[in-house]
This record gives sequence, C-alpha cells and structure tokens, in this order.
Amino acid sequence: MEGKIKWIKISVDMFDDEKIKIIEEKPEGDTILVIWMKLLLLAGKINNNGYIYLSADLPFTVESLATVLNRPLNTVRLALDLLCGYKMIEVNGQGTIYLVNWARYQNIEGMEKIREQNRARQKAFYDRHKSRELPLLSQPNVSLAFSNAPRGGGEEEDKNKDITPYSPPLEKGGVETKNILEEDNVREPDPEAIKIWGRVLESLKKQVSAANYRTWLKDTKGIQSGSGEFVINIPNSFVEEHLERNLKSLIEKTLAGELGGPVKLRIKVKSQGGIR
Repeated sequence: MEGKIKWIKISVDMFDDEKIKIIEEKPEGDTILVIWMKLLLLAGKINNNGYIYLSADLPFTVESLATVLNRPLNTVRLALDLLCGYKMIEVNGQGTIYLVNWARYQNIEGMEKIREQNRARQKAFYDRHKSRELPLLSQPNVSLAFSNAPRGGGEEEDKNKDITPYSPPLEKGGVETKNILEEDNVREPDPEAIKIWGRVLESLKKQVSAANYRTWLKDTKGIQSGSGEFVINIPNSFVEEHLERNLKSLIEKTLAGELGGPVKLRIKVKSQGGIR
C-alpha cells in the first residue's frame, strides 16, 4: 500500500560491531539488544530523522517507554544509560531520544518521499471531507518500520535542534517536585545562583564525558542557593531520574567545593507553564 514500508534494512555484520559485542557480554545484554532493535523500529515508524517520541508534542518518559517496549522499567533505564554512554543515542533537553547515526545508515531520501506521500494523503483526506461538509472523525493511519544498527567509531551527528516537544508532567513517585515559586516565594531565579551554577557546570564539564554533559547537564539551570541547599531547574523527569541515580553525589561534591561547605542538591522539574 502506498505510504507504507513493510521491510527493514539491517547490516549483515551488525553483530560484528564492537559496541554490540560489548553489550552482548553484559548480564542483560540480550534484552538490551532487543530494546535497541525496538528503538530502531520506533525511529523508523515515527520517520523523523532518527527522533523517537510519543507524539510530536509529547516525549516519552522512562515509564511510558518501558510500557511501549514491553520490557521491565529498570532494564529500560539500564539500556538507555548504556546506549547514551556508547553514543548510540542522545536525549535532548525536552526528553526526545535521538539515534545518533541514523542518517548514515538509512535511506533518508526514500523516507522523505514517504513523508511527502503521507502529507499528500492527509491533505487529500482533509480536502475530501471539507468538500463534503462532513465532520472529520479520523485520519489515515500511516506507519513505517525501518531500522539499522550504528557502527562503532562513527562521528556524532547533532540534529536535535529541529525538535522542541513539550515535556509531559512528571509521573507520580521519584523526587518531590513541589512548585518552588510557591514553596520558597521566589519570583525569579536568584542571579547569584545562576552565576554559581555556571561555574559548577564548567567544573562538571571536565569531570564527565562530552556526551554525558550534553545529554544530562547542559540544559540545567541554577535557580536558588541558601540554607545549605542548592536548587536546580531541569527540563524533564527523564533527566531528573538520571541525575538522581548517577550524578547527584558528584554535583553535590562540586557544589561543596564551590561554596566552601556541604550542600544538599534539590532538583526541580520545569513544566510548560513554569517550574513545578
């Protein structure tokens, strides 16, 4: 049927790739590779240059992604951390996942042709219903499955500037996310906190990999400092989980060095309407 692709492209030497071999040796390597393949298929189905999201204005949370992938939550977290570390995926400030080497291995021109066909079909659908003056009840269901595995040693391609979806509300559980504007009577970020956090980020940039900094720290903001606490604003719950589990102690240690004493880090998630 026009507008659909029913086959996928996979390199025959996929499992000769160094990164794939390393992942295979991990305790849950087989499951992680299944997750990787499912991410590739999701990227193909979405057909937007290697970006993965629930909808155009709604990124995945770890929980919703685990549901879609049909794999345990903790295993999906492990897989995402591992794939980020190996620079196979990136997560931008809004929580959208990007497959780093997608354009190198996929038929981009062919996929763009499919998108044009889809747009033409949708326009014809709308025009047809409008001309008949009938209520619009549904849209054509157009899907695409397309995948391949990246090869080790490839150059990173930063294409996450084209997607700016809205970050969904933080799901229940995890870190407390009260509205700091109401809780602490702060109407705008503390200028001093902004300066302090800028220096802390410069220090952290030297202590973590470039990929980790870009994915998890670059879009964070310092908003309040005082009473032995330092509050940062982050773009979404996806980043929150990673900072809490992997980088919080390092950040607190770096803050302590900057401020000259022990500091407790507080993480606040920013929603579309402000900080909550």
